[in-house]
Amino acid sequence: MRIPVIVTSILFGCSLAAIPASAQTVKKWVDEDGVTHYSDQKPAGAGDGIREIEVPDANVTEFESEEANKRIENQLRQLQQDRKSREAESEAKEEARALEESIEREPLIVEEEKKKKKKKKSSQGGPYPQPLPSYPRLPSHLKKD
Repeated sequence: MRIPVIVTSILFGCSLAAIPASAQTVKKWVDEDGVTHYSDQKPAGAGDGIREIEVPDANVTEFESEEANKRIENQLRQLQQDRKSREAESEAKEEARALEESIEREPLIVEEEKKKKKKKKSSQGGPYPQPLPSYPRLPSHLKKD
């Protein structure tokens, strides 16, 4: 019973060891349009024009990756601050534009309100009814019957 477990463990370990080795080889080929492609897998229907390129291991220490993460976090914070300042600036410009627009429209609105009030007064006859004009009466000898 122990032998199959050991054999399985050894085979699993070998397969894990083979994964990084396959990831270190990159295939390079040029298609019929002259475009150069790179991939870790061989393209379907590819001919003899494929070259394999060995990529060396990246020797990155834990300290270097921590430093890189810190730089990335700092850049991210800076980008967020820049975005917030641009948004605040944009909002301030929009408010200023809206204020200028309302100031430009205010005299027109006041004039329109005055015109409406005049129309309203003239259509209602004003606050007090106007007396009818008095016309002179014709003398009786000039009247036609």
